Amino acid sequence: MGRIYQVTVIGMEGEKKTIDVATSEEEFNNTTVLELKKKLAEKLPQEASGPYRGLLNQGATCYLNATLQVLFMTKPFRQRVLQGAPSDTSEKLVSALKELFKELSSQDRGAQSVSTKEVIKALAIQNVYEQQDAVEYFLDILEKAGPDVAEVFSGTMRNIRVCSKGHKSYDDSSFKSIPIALNTRDGPFRVEDGVQSYFASTQLVGDDQMYCETCDDKSDTTWRCEIHQYPTILALHLKRFVYDYRSYVFVKNECPLDVPLYLSLPEHRYSLYAVINHSGSRYGGHYTADIRSFTDNKWYCFNDSYVTETSASKLEKSVAAYLLLYQKIDSPPAYEKRKETPKFHVALMEPRTEHLLPSLTERQRRTAPSSSVAWVEDIKEEKTAKPREPEETGSAEQCAGAHNKQHLQGKDGEAN
Repeated sequence: MGRIYQVTVIGMEGEKKTIDVATSEEEFNNTTVLELKKKLAEKLPQEASGPYRGLLNQGATCYLNATLQVLFMTKPFRQRVLQGAPSDTSEKLVSALKELFKELSSQDRGAQSVSTKEVIKALAIQNVYEQQDAVEYFLDILEKAGPDVAEVFSGTMRNIRVCSKGHKSYDDSSFKSIPIALNTRDGPFRVEDGVQSYFASTQLVGDDQMYCETCDDKSDTTWRCEIHQYPTILALHLKRFVYDYRSYVFVKNECPLDVPLYLSLPEHRYSLYAVINHSGSRYGGHYTADIRSFTDNKWYCFNDSYVTETSASKLEKSVAAYLLLYQKIDSPPAYEKRKETPKFHVALMEPRTEHLLPSLTERQRRTAPSSSVAWVEDIKEEKTAKPREPEETGSAEQCAGAHNKQHLQGKDGEAN
């Protein structure tokens, strides 16, 4: 009888389980790490997974698993997928999401982890052994699911310009995430400061001057943006990956930060309910998701096939938080009302980083969203047509490189 090769797995609470992984030395030596992980995921019991089911890693699809679990645990999005009728353009993906969400909704203890093969087919993912960017696929799924299904993530950003002679103009563009630059490598970084910096006014002078239609000329311009229509779900993309032109590679910023459980904006308050985490480098690593359940209000860690209860305390001094998701709340809980809402008081950091980014014109042409433009001279706002949905997909480089300047537009929407 041949030798049996086994692996001992130690659980979160110290429990041990021995798994048979090969029946010969040759089979064991030829088993890759990814194949080994898949075997363990298939054979491990699910009793410790709590009330939720995990997703099978099809090779290196942890980025997709974390994203899909976040979308499933977003109650209004789940309802839109399960109850809505997909359009012709989104039918394949929405149908795959619906079947996946139905399986995930079957939360019997001991149920096996769910396969994502149909979603992978619908997204036309060719190589499941190649790691991708979770934020890119988060936006890609929302774009391909259609505006009705993804409406809860959609908001409107108003970009306001004031020329040197005081003439004002603005344009509106839809968004589904806000990129937050991490302006420190040592940390700790305050997410609140990053949000404040994103909305800070920027002076555009010299080569960055913008065209003023009233003046019919370029001039120094004060530019800022504000949220005109607040989304139900606010996604903050922490730009941990920055392209280094000296080494010609993307480098990761792993500065620690405390993820705030509540976020106060000028007109609304938001409550954190999900975080997508990334460990490792841009070219290899692992994605997980920490999500607060809307049914029992407990936090769970979704790590491919494994779902375990966790605590919000792990979000303190986090070096892995990558995408933060907040849900709009009408009013804070009673115990939060007793606390004074913190005011922004730190000095603003310069939001522009020309030494790390390509020229404004080139970046504008590649990433600026389409918009409906309304020009204002006497601060009297005119009603404009509803802006058409911009295309928010793109490469990880575009997601990581986007910041205030991505919205700057000149006459007729042409970048300057």
